[in-house]
Amino acid sequence: MSQTLTKDLIKQQVLTLLITKYENSPNGAPTFVTISDTPWVDIYNGGKAHAARERIHVVLRELEATGLTDVLWVSTQDEFQVSKVYLNLKKIELAYEESGVMRRNTEMGILQNILLPLSEHPWSFVQTWRDRANTLLSHGKTPGLGRDNADTYSDIVKALEALTTISAPMTVEQFSQHVYGSVQYFEHHLRLPLVKLLQDTSLEPYQTEQELLDSYNLITRPELALFAGHLHFAINSVAYNLYLFPQGIGLPLAGVTALEVTHIQAKRILMVESIATYYSLVEQLQTQRDLIVYTGGYPHYGLRALLKKLLVHTSATNSLLEVYYYGSISYYGIRIFEHLRQTLFPTLKPYGMDTATYEAQIPHGDTMCEKEATQLDYLMQDHNYEHWQPLLIAMLRNRVQAKNSCP
Repeated sequence: MSQTLTKDLIKQQVLTLLITKYENSPNGAPTFVTISDTPWVDIYNGGKAHAARERIHVVLRELEATGLTDVLWVSTQDEFQVSKVYLNLKKIELAYEESGVMRRNTEMGILQNILLPLSEHPWSFVQTWRDRANTLLSHGKTPGLGRDNADTYSDIVKALEALTTISAPMTVEQFSQHVYGSVQYFEHHLRLPLVKLLQDTSLEPYQTEQELLDSYNLITRPELALFAGHLHFAINSVAYNLYLFPQGIGLPLAGVTALEVTHIQAKRILMVESIATYYSLVEQLQTQRDLIVYTGGYPHYGLRALLKKLLVHTSATNSLLEVYYYGSISYYGIRIFEHLRQTLFPTLKPYGMDTATYEAQIPHGDTMCEKEATQLDYLMQDHNYEHWQPLLIAMLRNRVQAKNSCP
């Protein structure tokens, strides 16, 4: 490491540290750094790298000679050592020039200009995020994407503009190649800041990053749509009876896209969040005339496509089929139920998500963290969740959430 610690690098690092302290300090406060603030503190205090330590001293004396800094030296038995390095505020302009550091207000202005096109983005939540980011940047702060630099902001703008043009799902690698000309660019440079932005602005109940990206037609890992029960369908004009497939089938998106629902023999559609519960219910299909759909990982694209096809068929045939959702008794379970009801099945009914079932499952439930309790409090204030209030009150009282279990 001492071989790469050149005089130019030492100078640049010292001035950058001092300028960072200067920009974060109250007006008029003395600006200084100590050796412990530097990335080469171990070398300096190591006792063996005498050449590197002397190189550091030479640089600090040169900075002191130019008037950029003042150095407080302390005497030891063998030599003088650095105690503190002060920035000479009268030479601040020269410090910026010598370090290559851009003034914060200049940098913030550049970032504001990069984000300007988002003020006319077709998605309102993106416009809202841009307005918030613009306000923060005007006060010398950043929206906290983890990588707050011009390249990342430019990439974010490209990604948000490109997302509006995706009409069919594609892998993140395809998206990366299409937008940035490199298969790995998204993964290496953009995934973290873009996911953080989408998470911060999302109003939907996504439990994982994969579910979040999938909702924007970006597939991180191909998912199968699992379903079983009393359903007749065709793929490429070949007819099938789903009931004849032991434990049902799983189709990728391409298979779901090619599927045509021809007849639903089931008396009800039951959507199930838990995979264990799904297979338990599948075992009961001989006595229960159900169509069971596994919704774990909702809303991945293949699953949404399947549910839409079931909705289209029931609407076209004026079917009086009852549709249920059997989810966990948790914030996410309730939010997913409401999302399904509001976007797909207006007459959707909860299954096993009532107060009595919840209280019976409390001994086997999971302790609720403060964040989850706060989320439930928000639902309590939302008039769209008034019919959930008895259950929400019980959950907040017991601070336990319950997974749905095999019947």
